[in-house]
Amino acid sequence: MFILWLLFAPLLIWFIWVQITDWEQEQTETIVAQTVATLDMRQDQITQDFAIALTHLQGLPDFLAQESIIKQALQSPSDAEIIDTVNRHLENTAKHLVVDLAFIININADCIASNNFNKKESLIGFNYRDRQYFKAAIQGEYGRQYALGRSTNKPGLFFSSPIKKTDGTIIGIAVIKIELSSLLRNNKFGLNFLTDDQGVIVSADSPEMLFKALPNAPVFTTSEVFQQSRYKRSGFSMLSLVSAGINQHPEVTLIDEHNIPVLIREINRNTDGFNAYLVESVPQLLAIKENELFFFKSLSAGSVIALWLLIASIVLVLRNCIYQNELQQKNDNLRQNNLLLQHALKTKADFLATMSHEIRTPLNGVIGMADLLMDTELNENQKNYVHTLSRSAQVLLSLINDILDFSKIEAGKMNLESASFGFKPLLQDLRDMFTYPFEHKKITYNEQLADDLPAVVSGDINRLRQVLINLLGNALKFTAKGSVTLNISPVEEGTDYWRVRFAVTDTGIGISKEAQAKLFEAFTQADSSTTRKFGGTGLGLSISKKLIELMQGELAVSAELGKGSTFFFVINLAKSKEVLLEKTHIHHISTNASNHEKTILLVEDNKVNQLVASKLLQKFGYAHRIAENGEEALKQMAERSFDAILMDCQMPVMDGFEATRTIRLMEENTGQHIPIIGLTANALDGDRERCMACGMDDYSTKPIKINELQEKLTYWVQKGVIN
Repeated sequence: MFILWLLFAPLLIWFIWVQITDWEQEQTETIVAQTVATLDMRQDQITQDFAIALTHLQGLPDFLAQESIIKQALQSPSDAEIIDTVNRHLENTAKHLVVDLAFIININADCIASNNFNKKESLIGFNYRDRQYFKAAIQGEYGRQYALGRSTNKPGLFFSSPIKKTDGTIIGIAVIKIELSSLLRNNKFGLNFLTDDQGVIVSADSPEMLFKALPNAPVFTTSEVFQQSRYKRSGFSMLSLVSAGINQHPEVTLIDEHNIPVLIREINRNTDGFNAYLVESVPQLLAIKENELFFFKSLSAGSVIALWLLIASIVLVLRNCIYQNELQQKNDNLRQNNLLLQHALKTKADFLATMSHEIRTPLNGVIGMADLLMDTELNENQKNYVHTLSRSAQVLLSLINDILDFSKIEAGKMNLESASFGFKPLLQDLRDMFTYPFEHKKITYNEQLADDLPAVVSGDINRLRQVLINLLGNALKFTAKGSVTLNISPVEEGTDYWRVRFAVTDTGIGISKEAQAKLFEAFTQADSSTTRKFGGTGLGLSISKKLIELMQGELAVSAELGKGSTFFFVINLAKSKEVLLEKTHIHHISTNASNHEKTILLVEDNKVNQLVASKLLQKFGYAHRIAENGEEALKQMAERSFDAILMDCQMPVMDGFEATRTIRLMEENTGQHIPIIGLTANALDGDRERCMACGMDDYSTKPIKINELQEKLTYWVQKGVIN
């Protein structure tokens, strides 16, 4: 029996070895594939962020080239007072623009002013005739070059722009430099190290990697004189990159003395004089290899008898290792799935923002032109055509808003606001909106407001109005004759709140008990014939229900087929001590003669939207000028002053956010503040905050609401440019 066990032992060991080898190979393939996918995601994001940063940096020297004080310094280089003013201006500008160097070169390639003028490594007096960025700019082009600093010996990117007189003659060059370490630190790209065109590491997460060279780097074939002149050192050590010994995966590497396997991805092939590398560690592979070594060491230790005594323990150890690795793998999968989910949510948000912008932009043209047409002399048929056109566009806009609201609620990103409002102004808004539709269908519209309700309460008036508009719109849609009644009454008065009931009752087609069960589901209506006969997406009630739930209430229905319906909800509204002033409504486009003395700068790239906004400004009585992007707007502002700016947010060359930030930066020197009203085709949460954060004074979404735009322009123009 002992001999049989002894003969069977090698077979058992071989079988276990095969099973472990197969398992290790499967785990290795999975881990490597997941790591490669992570690198792909990082590469795509970093490439995009890096391109945006370089585009932004390329525009900074052009901003300096427009400054009149700099042109004066180039034309009067012996005026010490002007040169000192320019030096201090460059020092202040470099701090605000977050760049390391900002300096001015004359046409002889000599630096005459620099932000580090008062430091030991000042650039003033250095000649830059051999620099590629100087050669490009002196030919009237924008320059960009990777190089080591002449006085600092630090690697970085130089951007240049020609400085011209009004007749186009080049009189100097504006240059900014950002060191690679600053570029990576400021933009948080997640790069792990950079090498120059000689294969020398010039920036890295790990300090001990600096000024090491990659294997087979060109620097090893250069002379000591070249190395000293460029790096102020010679005799570079080689970065050790050796295979980690992972079967069928030679790309898994060990760096220097570190024993953690990594994957390295090169993402920039010397397009700007340097290469960028991503590093992703794979410690799970080391754990697998250690488990393998542990197993075979255990097999070789001791005698055959001891081996068999330990078989049970080894099996338990292996099962525990497999369990631990499976658990680790599951955790890694959960983390990976979480990353993918976040990526998917970001992609969805980007898609919604893009679609909102791309659909709202032409809708702004359609609705704007329709409004302008209604203000002209039309016969009855033409008025009906234009009214139908405008109504159809408004229906499409309402559909877009419903989809955006539904997506925000679904993602849990719908936030309520709180402000004081009155019930009577709310009813007046609804009456203005629905009077004509109800009269057109010959349906009686009633309002019942309880006398014991307070004049003013506090809550989210916009979302409350949205729910009531939806309920009244449904009542109008499904009522052929009779009446629709809106009732607002108190339920309870608390210490600091009022509990209020809202109800909309109609004499329409009613709803069956079966249909009521699924009435508040998204994309659902009472039955399929309802959609065919009355239209609609089925989103309105679903959105309304969720909005009321956010207000700590519940939307319910009481209905009977053929006998009408009542939709009602009860919510808490905070007490308010504010006294609301009566608001003057602008019902028609009016022209103010005094506006002719005011000039508005319209910054908009879309030709149709330019036409709509221009006509509206003419109707309002304002003079105006048009700029097609932020860069052109800055040029026009340098030529003359304006009373206010209408700034589109998304434009080529320079968008409205960047243009506004630049204007506010320029105003720090002048002490003025010109009103800027943002115009955006996006309607997602965060858009208003983004406009306010970059320095805009107000914000309006497209399609343009004529009354709203006129009110905002009147307010800000009357307020005037602040000194």
